[in-house]
Parts: sequence; structure tokens; C-alpha cells
Amino acid sequence: MGFISIVGGLILGVIFFSIVNDMFNITYFGFKGISSTFMSCWSAGAIIIFLLGFVAKWILIIGVVIWILTKIFNGKKA
Repeated sequence: MGFISIVGGLILGVIFFSIVNDMFNITYFGFKGISSTFMSCWSAGAIIIFLLGFVAKWILIIGVVIWILTKIFNGKKA
């Protein structure tokens, strides 16, 4: 469900800012219009949220394993 909302939001954002793009004639990073800045940030944010959704559980598992190991070996020299 989260993936659908991210993709839907990305598509709506691209459509909205491509319409706004015609109102402004500023070139930014090779794209025309001030809305390209917002569209780029929106796309990058959606990609980051999507990727963090996949790796968040692994980051949590690795953090718990490291925490357990520090509790086990606390005060002991390796």
C-alpha cells in the first residue's frame, strides 16, 4: 500500500509540476522552469523513502545484533 501511495504521489507531482513548468521559463540543471527544482526534489525524496522502506528492517536487525554483542562483550577484552 505504501508503494502505491509513493508511486501515485510521484506521478501526481510530475504531472502537477510539468503543468507549472510551462508558467516559468527558467532553466535549471538542463530542465526548463522553476518547477524542475521541486520535481527533482520530489523524485529524490520518493526514491529515498522507497529504498529506506526496503532496507529499514535490515538496519534495525543489524543495530539490534550490534547492541546485543556490545552487551555480551561489555568490559571484556577481545
